[in-house]
Amino acid sequence: MTPSALVQALLAAPETSARQAFLVPRDQEFYIAVVNLLKDAADRERLHDLRAALRITEIAGAVAEFADVPHCKAVAAWARGNVLIHQGDYEECLRLYQQASGFFTAAGAEVAAACLTSNQAWVLKNMGRYAQGIQTVQSVLPIFREHGESRFLASTLNALGTLYKLQGRYAEALLAYAESEELYATLGDPVQQARLNVNQANALRNLDRFAEAVALLQQARVVLTAHERALEVARVALNLGIIYRRLGRYDAALAAFDQAEQGFAAQDIALEVAVVELHRADLYADFNLYAELLRTSTRDWQLFTERQMQWHAARATLHQALAWQRLDDTAQAAELLDVAQAAFAHIGDPVWMHLVSLERAALWAERGDWTRALPAAIAAAAFFHNTEMPVRAARARLLAAQGCLAVGRIDEAVRRYQEVEERARALNIAALRYRAHHGLGLAAERQGRLPDAHAHLSQAVELVENTRQGLRVEDFRIGFLEDKLQVYCDNVLLCLRMGRVDEAFAYVERAKSRALVDLLGANLGRDFDDHDPAAADLATRLDVLREQLNWHYSKLRGADDPAARGLASQEATTWQQIATLEQETTRTWRKLQQLHPLYATRGRLIAPPPAAAQAGLRSGEVLVQYYVAGECIHVFVVGAEGLRGHLPLALALDQVRDTVGALDATFRSVALFDPDYVANTLAALSRQQLGWLYDDLLRPLAPFLQGAERLLIAPDDLLFEVPFHALHDGRRYLLECYEVVYTPSASVLRLCRENCRQRNSHPGHALIVGYSHAGTLPHVRQEVASVARALSCNSPGSQVQVLLDDAATLAHLCAHAGQSSLLHLATHAVFRGNVPFRNSGAFRNGVPFRNGVPFGNSGAFGNSAFFAALQLAGGDWLRVLDIYTLPLQGALVTLSGCETGRHHLRGGDLLGLSRGFFAAGAAALVVSLWPVDDAAAAILMERLYTYLAAGQSAAPALRQAQQELRTFEQVQAGHPVHPYAHPFYWAPFCLLGAPEVRWKLPIC
Repeated sequence: MTPSALVQALLAAPETSARQAFLVPRDQEFYIAVVNLLKDAADRERLHDLRAALRITEIAGAVAEFADVPHCKAVAAWARGNVLIHQGDYEECLRLYQQASGFFTAAGAEVAAACLTSNQAWVLKNMGRYAQGIQTVQSVLPIFREHGESRFLASTLNALGTLYKLQGRYAEALLAYAESEELYATLGDPVQQARLNVNQANALRNLDRFAEAVALLQQARVVLTAHERALEVARVALNLGIIYRRLGRYDAALAAFDQAEQGFAAQDIALEVAVVELHRADLYADFNLYAELLRTSTRDWQLFTERQMQWHAARATLHQALAWQRLDDTAQAAELLDVAQAAFAHIGDPVWMHLVSLERAALWAERGDWTRALPAAIAAAAFFHNTEMPVRAARARLLAAQGCLAVGRIDEAVRRYQEVEERARALNIAALRYRAHHGLGLAAERQGRLPDAHAHLSQAVELVENTRQGLRVEDFRIGFLEDKLQVYCDNVLLCLRMGRVDEAFAYVERAKSRALVDLLGANLGRDFDDHDPAAADLATRLDVLREQLNWHYSKLRGADDPAARGLASQEATTWQQIATLEQETTRTWRKLQQLHPLYATRGRLIAPPPAAAQAGLRSGEVLVQYYVAGECIHVFVVGAEGLRGHLPLALALDQVRDTVGALDATFRSVALFDPDYVANTLAALSRQQLGWLYDDLLRPLAPFLQGAERLLIAPDDLLFEVPFHALHDGRRYLLECYEVVYTPSASVLRLCRENCRQRNSHPGHALIVGYSHAGTLPHVRQEVASVARALSCNSPGSQVQVLLDDAATLAHLCAHAGQSSLLHLATHAVFRGNVPFRNSGAFRNGVPFRNGVPFGNSGAFGNSAFFAALQLAGGDWLRVLDIYTLPLQGALVTLSGCETGRHHLRGGDLLGLSRGFFAAGAAALVVSLWPVDDAAAAILMERLYTYLAAGQSAAPALRQAQQELRTFEQVQAGHPVHPYAHPFYWAPFCLLGAPEVRWKLPIC
């Protein structure tokens, strides 16, 4: 048998015992040839099938052990090291190379020993030991040069170029790469030349020569794909993602990172997947998803530290510092910046040392410490300019310009902003251009050049919106706007200063609920039966994750499943499992949005000026648009005849915040006291607090509200927590004077009304869903019976379907929701609002812990309001992500649980249960602002549905029901009493959306 035949037999053998049968005593040269052939096979396989390559090295090791020949053992170690470097097992890889190198050195095989020494340089590179790596390469270069042109010399020059690049010595790196490329071309090795092109592209990327880098990467991808080098193709995708992200081409970056992750996962290389996640985490920072950034970087830091990947661990540390800075723990951020700075200094990376310095300057700037921040920013800008990194220099110049503006050096600020804008325009980087125009606008306003200021600020908004428009993933769209709302605010204030009130109103609209507006506009008239085969697997995976989450939630809440009982004590472990599942749900949901139009926001709807908002108003309606700008609240009042006026409210925002907090505490204490205390003490206290809010927020508007019958309130910021309909003017509640309806913005109201007009559900059909959680919520059954009776008895011939307890499953709800013009949900609601991460202690497996207990229970979005849910039967939960897919088509939806109207505000958008129902096509929602009293809610709902059954529209029906509950009379001890007069009982429910929606014809 020849060595080649034995190799073929060994590779074909299905198991170890079958291979051992082929191993019989032979001479040393025979087995040396066999192991060399196995090494060659492993080297071929490792670039496209790492698992197969690893199996071949195991066979080579077994052959070497059987032959007991030192030469065989050295070659087998060499082969295994070549594979393990791709898996990130660097310590073992280095040991194997040194073992093999020692043999060849002793045997006088100079070239082989030099090859192994050169390979060690690649390992040292990955371990962040750059200086040692360069010394290693330089020690063997003369040996390779003596032996003429060879792939060993080309590979060693490639390694040298990469080490120079990592030390910021880009000119030297490119020279080494150029010599290596010439050698590969001469040798006719297109695959190695393509791999070299990837490294060249990385150097050019670091010099901000993005077009050249992309061209090289695309060229390399063609070659590597043709030669079926899946591993290298994944690396190309990773590097393209890094470039696209730096250019602000976010959707392209996301797609490239996904492709890279899939490629590495297919090879089962967890370390490379973690490297992809490290770079994708830069996007989390761009999208202001700092809780997610912290969770991801903490997990990655642990892995990179274990593998002694110093540069990657330092990058993860820098991510952690940025996250803590944005989560308001500046002390923790400063400490981590010091750690990152020391790490980059240790490995000799001056570029990232200066990037850390720039982040520290940004931290000082946030504290207003410009005496330290400004010189640091100027120094960083000079370094990056001198090293020919224009984009990074532009980032530093932006901070320096901001500092100059802050300390009154306006001309210098303008010069720096202009430099950034010119460079960013040449490179087409919108993220830098918007910041430059924002700064130029502020500078021009300071100089009294208001038209110029207006032009710059308007351009900044356009750049932001054009970038945001390219994002299909909803939470990315929302987060992206979070730190850019200030430019809208500055534009609003400038327009008001210039007397352009209509334009100021339009910018307010552009700043509020834009992601929801895009989603509503995209989904109007959508086909709910459309299906994209490419998304089928993702949708199936979401179903599986939903079931797994349901089961884990049941462990926390003591669900009906007996197998789940008794496990609630394992709360910490369960929250860890939930966090992991929610993170995977998040990733799957995002991928689905990128693929499937049913889930994706598309296009951009222009926000209406007052004239357009006015056109949608009906007789007697007045829109009251609030907008919080800094510490001032501005109000725009629009009637059917046009803009009635604008008013800045003369009040302290902290004062309003304190009053809202005190009122909430008062309302929540009502249920704790007896009726006499409520009537005699808490009623007066809450009326006083409601009076203060009326004086602050509504009394100044009295001249603009003349003739109004219905107020359409569009709150902002903390004002979403204000029960405007319960405000008291000293004589009456606002409810007694007007119908009060709420909307996130005028644009959302317009689209809700459009949903109502395009309504396809069946008028007169109602679906009532109630889940009492095995009788632990007894009022649910009573409420369902009361609502069904009110609808059926007052509207003969209507169709009222009831899903109660065991029938109240997610499947039944989804099957019937689309045929109903009214949907009533009575069950337990869970609002998953964000909990601050400040001082939250350690992370375990990516979950924040404090005192051994998971802290925050925050979902993977970094904004867990997307996991707000309603509990259903059979362990089901109706989450926001599930609600999106309900075909509600203009329905009126009532969520009668506690606090179903609670929201978290992010990026100008409201996140919570109501968002899901609006996105699903609901025209209007009845929701609660605080925990409700069961008995009072039952009476209110019975009255509400009686009026709806009689043909009233939602707004007057709810108002009349609340009036009757407020004046509801009982006789106690021979005296008439009004047990529900306190607003705690009658005011928790409010109407969001189209006020004219009806259950029966006419619909709108």
